[in-house]
Amino acid sequence: CCRTLGIEYDELSAHRAVYDAKVLLGVWEAMETKLLNTDINYKHKDLNLLTSDKVVLNARPTHITCYAKNQQGLKDLFKIISESNITYFKEVPRVPRFLIEKYRENLIIGSACSNSEIFDISMTKSEEETIKAMEFYDFIEVQPPLCSINLVNDGSISSFEKLQNVIKDIINAAKKAKKLVVATSDCHYVNKEDKVFRDVYVFAKGLKGARHPLNPFSRDKMKYYDNPEQHFRTTKEMLDEFDFLNDEELAKEIVITNTNLLADMFEKVEPLKD
Repeated sequence: CCRTLGIEYDELSAHRAVYDAKVLLGVWEAMETKLLNTDINYKHKDLNLLTSDKVVLNARPTHITCYAKNQQGLKDLFKIISESNITYFKEVPRVPRFLIEKYRENLIIGSACSNSEIFDISMTKSEEETIKAMEFYDFIEVQPPLCSINLVNDGSISSFEKLQNVIKDIINAAKKAKKLVVATSDCHYVNKEDKVFRDVYVFAKGLKGARHPLNPFSRDKMKYYDNPEQHFRTTKEMLDEFDFLNDEELAKEIVITNTNLLADMFEKVEPLKD
């Protein structure tokens, strides 16, 4: 946004709130100039009315998991994927929330990983706001802390203990929101030793020098650290990963009981007809 508007801003490698404030001020001043040059005098409360279909193309996307609950849900999911690749494509396929809501009846929506709005809100805002955001989802996901260790390594979260606390907060908020909490492994490959192949993918440069989200330019200036462990974990491994909850029954609930409850929500689906 700053580059688009031609605003000078500080190097953000040492991330502090003052930098965010300075950048946002610069963006606002540029927007204010454009508004004052129009024939209409807007009030602050009217700014939310200035929307466009292009907003979704410039917004910062977050992750969800979207499952087809039945055969019709699979057809609906294909429609969503087509729209995301044609109408809403911007660097990556994007899906506006209203499109999910349009086909919601035959879909099951999960809150995804540390790239989700739930994780972000829980990490930065109040429990009340987290509970409010959870209303959109059919179930809330939590992953082993090692799946998000990059947030500690890059300084986004101050410590491993803080990361564990964020996960605990999500579970507590979901309980209050009466949402099913499911432990998922955020699996990107099957075997633990397959991580080397994902590392190659993460560190590879894309078109025009594009970089994987786990390998931002700021990482070049940091001490080397490993990428997250995102293999397909066994039940025992998942239970071990959630030892930090200090609640064996809760760990079994989110790893075993609730995963089976979720599985029972699905009808038989045939991706390809015989």
